[in-house]
Amino acid sequence: MKPLTRRLLLGIPVFLALLVVAAYLLVNFWLEGAGGRQALERALQERIGMPVRLEGQFNVMLLPDIGVSGTQLVVGEHGEATELLRSGEYAVSLDFAALLDRRLVIGSVGFAKGILHLERWPEAETAATDVPETTIKLPEIGFLEIRDFRVTAAAEDDQPYLLQELKIESFAPNRSSPFRLEVAGFGAWVGSLSWSPEQAVLEVTADGAGFWSGVITLRAVAQLAAATGAVAADWTGVQADAQPGRQVRLALSYAFAPAGLRLTDIRLVADQLRVEGAGCLLPDARPALHLELSTGRVDADALPDLAALTGPADANAADPMEQWDFHVRLTAAEMLAGGAVARQAVLQIGSQPDCSGLQAR
Repeated sequence: MKPLTRRLLLGIPVFLALLVVAAYLLVNFWLEGAGGRQALERALQERIGMPVRLEGQFNVMLLPDIGVSGTQLVVGEHGEATELLRSGEYAVSLDFAALLDRRLVIGSVGFAKGILHLERWPEAETAATDVPETTIKLPEIGFLEIRDFRVTAAAEDDQPYLLQELKIESFAPNRSSPFRLEVAGFGAWVGSLSWSPEQAVLEVTADGAGFWSGVITLRAVAQLAAATGAVAADWTGVQADAQPGRQVRLALSYAFAPAGLRLTDIRLVADQLRVEGAGCLLPDARPALHLELSTGRVDADALPDLAALTGPADANAADPMEQWDFHVRLTAAEMLAGGAVARQAVLQIGSQPDCSGLQAR
């Protein structure tokens, strides 16, 4: 091999390495300055659609992607009482070519060890005619990951839910985006979601496994502008011998109210049992489910052992339903139990269902 050729072959890798280092130093110099931090805050604010502040450490990443990481990322207005989200740790990957042009193009966002206040989610804006704004912008995200987050649903919530993991890939309008969600006590869900900005409709399909036996297939449609939607779920239990067991189908519609969810058109089908009704969910510090239900003929002796069907597979596992209050009233036109027949029988759990608190806020 000629000396010149050898020097070229040896010099090219060194040149490329020096080029990468120089580019990194340039990016690092700009990002770690006040201009880079403020530019990232603006880029995140445009992507999320809410004020964003980077209050803690701010570090430049080289591997596995060019980007920044740090501590204490805050979403929401100034003030502890108005923060929507505070992430103890965060990481944001950036498009390298855009950085060389001093532009920020966000590829992925990761949050960890923080808190999310759902009750502080901003309400839809209304026009002068008091007609809800139908244009809702959701951020396009190449990859979103949230880990180890506490989630509150009420102002005085002293028992927040633990969001162990949420991953969403390639989220954009009119596209099916895969996701994975795991909430402590409520199982792991894997599926896809799609967003239609023209109709302001979010559709979700997922399979879930958790403290119940078997698998639940969930389908949900949310009309975000109108704050309404519908949910349908099919559940096939598993018997002790691991064979498919009882099948249950549930469907309902919901609408957001000032202090909770109004539930209507509830329909539950399990073998020969048909139940209809309405109710509400009040997400206070201790969530309360109020249901007023009715059915035709019920054979109480043939009803499934709900504790066996829905109890934790692990006997030592905590049952999340223990943190809820249930107020359910079921009226049956005819109920059979132990050979006896009762007409217009009433089965009640907890106190009388009461949804007057929906307008309490």
